[in-house]
Amino acid sequence: ADAFVRELRGDQARVEEVIKLASNLWDSGLLKVQPSAQSVLRSSLLVRLADRLHRLAIRDALHTWWRGCSLQRSLEELWARGGTGAGQPPARR
Repeated sequence: ADAFVRELRGDQARVEEVIKLASNLWDSGLLKVQPSAQSVLRSSLLVRLADRLHRLAIRDALHTWWRGCSLQRSLEELWARGGTGAGQPPARR
């Protein structure tokens, strides 16, 4: 029984030493997670890429809308000048 108690005391001393070391490391800031320059760079590039793709999608949508409006205006002008019968707008009811 004495050997068992001595073993437990030795283990407890080692555990307390490890806790003390971990506490010192934590207080020094070595164990805190800090973003590395690589992850910040990667994140920055992803944000820039997402922004660029968003702007391209908006530009494409506006371009498509503008083409549709221009086509509609051209057709209305053609109909107003009495364009061909085949291109006339359908009769309104």
